[in-house]
Amino acid sequence: MDIQSGLVRALTTDKEQSLADVRQDGRALLFTQRRNDRSTPPHASTALFELDLSSLTARELGVYQHFGQIEYYQQGYLIVGGPNFANGAGINLPAGDDIANDYDGQLYFMDATSLEVTALSKAFDPSISSIALNNRQQVVAQVSEGDRTLLYSVDIERQRYTKLPFNLDVVERFSLANDRNNTVVALGTCAYATAVRKSPNKSAPRQHFA
Repeated sequence: MDIQSGLVRALTTDKEQSLADVRQDGRALLFTQRRNDRSTPPHASTALFELDLSSLTARELGVYQHFGQIEYYQQGYLIVGGPNFANGAGINLPAGDDIANDYDGQLYFMDATSLEVTALSKAFDPSISSIALNNRQQVVAQVSEGDRTLLYSVDIERQRYTKLPFNLDVVERFSLANDRNNTVVALGTCAYATAVRKSPNKSAPRQHFA
């Protein structure tokens, strides 16, 4: 929608297409398209596209199975997917183990030019279910750790994951602030209460969120 004129135009037309993310400068967006494939398990794949909003030209980034989420990050994209994503880029199994569990969500970086995929969480044990970024390109991951759902800040360059000090057993929703106070707000539950909390920032190291 053009705010000044109120003009609305459709950017995608297929019911199997879904918006994934919008670039910070507003000049492009990412969308996905589900494709069914009866020939091989898991019988479905996801095509990833980047749409240039000035020319309405879509570039296909690839077709993948075991895909979960894609977000803009610096000169590329962050992707959440199973260990079998991108021909098994995230598999880290002991010798003799042949089958990776795709419920073990992994984090990947895809270069925007080469489309090369790099695994970022092979040595990180919890399963990553989703990520969120703010306009400063800080990253927080929501993970499953045992029977708990927790939040970790992610240092992409060093591939370091630091648990955020929320006193919650299950984080249901969370959001990152765009200010310089490094604030993350989370909604979740602990054993006896439901609460909205902001984690403290006085003693957090610089790479941590508050």
